[in-house]
Amino acid sequence: MLDSAKVAEMQNATLYYAEGNHPCADIFFKDDTGALYLVGMGGTGNMLKALNKVQKMSDVLVKQGLREDLQVSKLKGVVLLPNIVSIRVEMKGSSQKPSPSQGQEPESCLVASSNCLLGCQPLEARRRT
Repeated sequence: MLDSAKVAEMQNATLYYAEGNHPCADIFFKDDTGALYLVGMGGTGNMLKALNKVQKMSDVLVKQGLREDLQVSKLKGVVLLPNIVSIRVEMKGSSQKPSPSQGQEPESCLVASSNCLLGCQPLEARRRT
């Protein structure tokens, strides 16, 4: 469960990481519009474990997204799975288990597999002058 007091203290455009047990996500950040993003990372190559991680993120987004006390404009999530070559899930409700399909990911939950990372250029750190 997200702590509304800690969410309220978060600064925009700043990355926060979870310490210890983190049932919601590994990294959190808010953008300039007040949207809160949850980022989950999974190092597994096991499809079942990967799908469970996606389901867990979806459940968090559904349950926590209904909370008005969080005072965020939107709640979005992404699950990074670099050891999974390809994954597609279709989820019509939080109680449905994810399964590989030809459908689209829910709008609020993005799944990034290694296929998504192929062909991308690395980001370069640039100093402000």
